[in-house]
Amino acid sequence: MRDVTATQGRLPRRGVLAAAASLLAVPAVQAQPQRFPSQPIKIIVGFPAGGTFDSLLRVISAELRELLGQNVVLETRSGAGGAVAFTAVKAAPPDGYTLGGLSTAVVSSALLENVPYDPLKDFTYISSLVEIPFAAAVPAESPLKSWDDLMAFGRAQPERVFYGSASGLAQTPHLLISEVATRDNLPWTVVPFRGSADCMVALLGGQLTFAMDTMVSVLPFVRSGRVRLLAIGSDRRTRSLPAVPTLAELGYSTLIRSFYGVGGPAGMNPEVVHTLQEALRVAVHRPSVLHMLQEADQDPRYLDAAGMTELVASTMRTQGELITRYGLGRRAAR
Repeated sequence: MRDVTATQGRLPRRGVLAAAASLLAVPAVQAQPQRFPSQPIKIIVGFPAGGTFDSLLRVISAELRELLGQNVVLETRSGAGGAVAFTAVKAAPPDGYTLGGLSTAVVSSALLENVPYDPLKDFTYISSLVEIPFAAAVPAESPLKSWDDLMAFGRAQPERVFYGSASGLAQTPHLLISEVATRDNLPWTVVPFRGSADCMVALLGGQLTFAMDTMVSVLPFVRSGRVRLLAIGSDRRTRSLPAVPTLAELGYSTLIRSFYGVGGPAGMNPEVVHTLQEALRVAVHRPSVLHMLQEADQDPRYLDAAGMTELVASTMRTQGELITRYGLGRRAAR
């Protein structure tokens, strides 16, 4: 007869092996990384609510909520040409849950001032979304009907020309007009603003001779009959305003486009970056975003992480040269 008592208190060998295998499997499951994203994502915006970049990111964030399955919220931290927001992005944990709207200003602000970040070292660039040209706008009741009118007035009475730079000093609109004024040695006065909304209020209030602002911002005012465009800072005319000349046609070689994109602090996990860049690639081609861009005669210009990183490096070189040439900044081009 089989001795039952000999086996009491212990499992058969096969049972021991199975139990051991199941115990070993538990830590492996627990060690697996959590799927990204597993919590809400915040995007810090460095310009006031209602401005061009803020409006674009609000539409983009709504699409990201659906694509990523998590809430995506915007947090405004305006000031110092975007440097306040960029510094906050740099200081955030590189886990992908705090991102920033990174534009051409991330380069310009660093070239203009001694900001507490380095555009080439302190950020992970995820995706560039669009490039938006600027336009020279005057109030509809202005006696300046064309670019030639502006130049004639600006040469005859340069001390009376005050132009608005919607995104601040040494940003794209300021650099564009610096070439115009410097070429003819015209001491025009720049009036910097924290964003498009404030700039357009000043223009319509008669405080400016003209303003350089994004097409996204000025077109609604053009369509409502309150603003007229004199020139577009691009190498092609727009579909909706084919009669408005470009600065290239008018003989100006400096054509700086303003890129808008998304990034995070340095050191982000490449897999998280890939997840975010792919979601942004889909989002920028969604109907809601395309409609917003088409209203401004624009198209998406998506670049992945590698492409945006190279774009920032080339912008750093180009704008550094211009800022140095016009004596606008304290840092030379790298």
